[in-house]
Order: sequence, then C-alpha cells, then structure tokens
Amino acid sequence: RDTTLKLWDAANGNLTISMGGHTGPVTSLTMIPADDPRYILDSDQEDTLGRGRKVISGSTDCSLRIWALDTGLMLTRLYTYSPVQCISYRDGIVATGSDAGRVELWDIEKKESICSVISFNEELLTSILFCEENHLAASSATGLIKVWDISNNTLTIKASSNEASLWADDKLVSDEYSSTCRINSMVNKGNKLYWGDENRNIKVFDYLDAKIYKLTNNLGEICMTDCMTSINSLLISSSYDLDNGLSYLNVRKMDNDEYLCSIDEGSTERVISISCTFYKDKLLRICTGGSYELRIWDQLDMKKDIKESSWIVEGFRHSLGMQVGDLSSANCIYYDNFDVIIDTESESESDVEDSIGDSEELTEEASEVPVKNESNSFCLIL
Repeated sequence: RDTTLKLWDAANGNLTISMGGHTGPVTSLTMIPADDPRYILDSDQEDTLGRGRKVISGSTDCSLRIWALDTGLMLTRLYTYSPVQCISYRDGIVATGSDAGRVELWDIEKKESICSVISFNEELLTSILFCEENHLAASSATGLIKVWDISNNTLTIKASSNEASLWADDKLVSDEYSSTCRINSMVNKGNKLYWGDENRNIKVFDYLDAKIYKLTNNLGEICMTDCMTSINSLLISSSYDLDNGLSYLNVRKMDNDEYLCSIDEGSTERVISISCTFYKDKLLRICTGGSYELRIWDQLDMKKDIKESSWIVEGFRHSLGMQVGDLSSANCIYYDNFDVIIDTESESESDVEDSIGDSEELTEEASEVPVKNESNSFCLIL
C-alpha cells in the first residue's frame, strides 16, 4: 500500500520529490491556483515555506493535507472525520466527498467545516467538483449525480440525475433516466456535466433543463470510460476495451460535442486517471496514469516538430513513459510509435440504439470488470 505523493518532471520523466505523511491511500489531488494569495501555514512554520505552488491531497486516513511543491513539505493538515474519496477546490474552500455519502465544505484557512449533508443513501462518492454559478456537483458509485446551490455557504439541492429525462437527436426517449452503473469521472462546462461510467457512452447532464443525452466513446461491445478531463473547450476521455485490455483517448469539442480524433499508440493498458495542461504556451500536454505507469502525450508544433521526426502522425506523439511500479526509482522509457484513429461511425445512430430501453444495467460480461487496485495511479494533476 502506497501512501505518498510523488512529483515528476514531465520534461524528462525524473522523480523529483516524494511526499510522505498520509497513513492511508491518497485518493484525490487538486492544485491551488498560482495566483491564490493564501499561504495556508501552520503556526509553527516560517512564512517562506508557504510560497510557490501548493497542492491539496485527500486520503482514506480522514484527512486533507496541503503541500508546497517546491520543497515537498507539508504545510498543514485538516482532520475530516470521514475517509476522503474525492475533493475540489475554489477560493479557499475545499469540497470533499466520503465513502458514506457525505458532502462537506471546508474553510482551509480556519480549518473548520462550513456545512455538510449526507446524501446518496450513504453510498461511496466517486467525484465532486465546483461548477459555475455557485453550484457543486457530486457523483456516486451507484450511478447518481446531484447538484447543490452553495451561494449562501449552505448545500441546497438543485438537481438530480434520476429526475432528468433521456434524449437522443433532440427527441425524448424516456421521461425518466435510470442507471446503477458506477460513475468513474465527471467534468463540467456551463450548466452541463459530462460523466463516464462502466458503459461505452459518455453521458451529458444539463442540470438546469433536467435533460440527459449520450455521446459514443467506444465502438466495442464491453467498454467503459474510466476518466476524463477538460481544458478550455476540449473534452479528453479514456476508453477501455475489455476484449483486448487496451485503452485510448478520445478528443472532442465541448461547445458542440463534435468528435475530433482518438489518440492510440497501440499498447496502452487501462488508463484510470488523466490530466492535461499547456506547454510552450499553446501546445497540449496530456498525462495518463494506469497500472504501474504514467505516460506523457505531447501535441507537436506541426511546422517544426514534424520536420524533425518523420514518425510523428497527426500532430501528437507519445513522448515518454514513467515506470512507477518500483517507486524507489523512475526509469524513463521513450516511445516512438503513435497513431491517431478516426471514428467513422455515426454517433447519433449508435446513441439511439443504445438509449431505447436501456436501463444502463451491467451485463453479465461487464460485471466481471477488473477492479482498480492499490498499485494503480488513482489521481494525478499537471
């Protein structure tokens, strides 16, 4: 069982800092924005320790901890009384989700709880995030999403996915959406929540209009979406095919849900965490975590990098992989086999077929999905 946080240099794959302090598995991470003025120090620490980038970690040891990335030192910790499964941060407030359905808001400077609610019938929460217009959303292991209004530092229920209707091609399919599949990940844009679960489609929940529709994320029969992330107007999601045991990434626009491409180098095993950022000001860098390995995917400058590397295809390359099975060392393995595949199936047709009469129950084959184990990279940030 690993209880540490590790900082890697994405440029060369070297492990730079290992941070220890949690006594249980680290389940979630979030970065405090660079322009956030809060130092968040314990009283016995010097002010210089709080400068620079900071990250918040949540763990099953019932604590939140805040770390200085330039030194690897823990700045402060907060006892949460419940195992932390997921976290989100905004303006000095941390939202946490527990393994017993508790959603809670914390003031990290005062180290105290602001408000909390036990929801989801005490089910395990899988993701939580601040949305626009003072809304907070959380998802459960039994397929339910709820949205709260937090404008007055209270948790007032705003919407629930089980009260939404199901749509396809702007046509009503069902007056009531029902699902029991574990929700693995969730992102937000505007009043829409995109989530991935143990089925092949991404679901989109317009929580103001109480409507849900689907986007194809895999063409196989037994597939799932383990993780997703967004940056600007792009949605990047993983797709895991149980038939071959491999994953790839799908990229689409969130403004109109337009599918752009799939990133696949042909040997990527199950991807269960993902993050992305920009490097060189405008190029996209994606980091994926799975069994014993982190992988970095870099978008290329088409005018410059294509001329230097003849094996580059469609503007991306798999630049390096960091082996994390043996956490005492960080061997860097470079890959130069990268392909981009394009989905040619009509998304709307497959969605209609999959939507009608679909209760989203797991099939007998899908119920034998391999569970995530403690050797995997559960969470990562760039």
